Amino acid sequence: MQPADETDPNGPECAHAADTHTRSTATPGPYTNDAAFSWILRGLVMGVLILGTANALSFFFRSQGWGSLLGVMEPADEAIGFPLQVWEEGGGYGSHAMNKTAFAINAAAGIGLGVIIGAFAAINRRTLNEIMNRLAGSGTEHREVRLQFSLRGLMVTTVLAALAAATVRYFTPRVEVLAAVYALGPIALVLVAFLPRGFSWQQRVAIIAPATVILIAVTITLGVALDVAFDKVLMGVFICWTPQTAIAAMALTAWVMLREYREIRAGI
Repeated sequence: MQPADETDPNGPECAHAADTHTRSTATPGPYTNDAAFSWILRGLVMGVLILGTANALSFFFRSQGWGSLLGVMEPADEAIGFPLQVWEEGGGYGSHAMNKTAFAINAAAGIGLGVIIGAFAAINRRTLNEIMNRLAGSGTEHREVRLQFSLRGLMVTTVLAALAAATVRYFTPRVEVLAAVYALGPIALVLVAFLPRGFSWQQRVAIIAPATVILIAVTITLGVALDVAFDKVLMGVFICWTPQTAIAAMALTAWVMLREYREIRAGI
């Protein structure tokens, strides 16, 4: 007979502890330990994205007029390029000029900036990996959703884009609507993706990807109805949407990572 003050090794307390240990280790969270090369690649992508955004914004500073994006023919020159001008079009004569040397220099500048960012990230990869682990661990309570691009999904997106474009043709095209799509397109897409509550980021990407294709199709159809050249519509989407999405993505990423870094420093 055991003394009253001793605990049975097979008693309920031990069983509860074993059950707790089993539940805590049964589904371990994801763990990230990316090497320096992975962070250098991320830095390269960031550098190219920053230079691409700067080139898109340069249109508004180098061009003498922006009316061609809305179908208004102006005797003004248009140009793109940062830090060097790589493309120019004469508004009055319709001539085009592409500076390949300047393009190569701009590309090298983007790669150089990416290498600097990547080197900084590689040096601080231990902290960055810890931040990534915290972000991945904070979402383990959500149901895992696999994001796949299937042929059926592509066909459905194409049909929806065609229906949306056909619907637009029945309405009276207005320049103000095209300008609003240029200016507010990315914001509208983000609102559509984030309005549903309780969705994971994979589900929101699954919403925003086909919505982007549909909105681009609507924009092209609207531009054609307004007698805007096809390439001008695509250029308008590039120079108006790229800065908005890139700046928003970089700002949001920086804010999230800075928040996690502060919590790490505070021991939270």
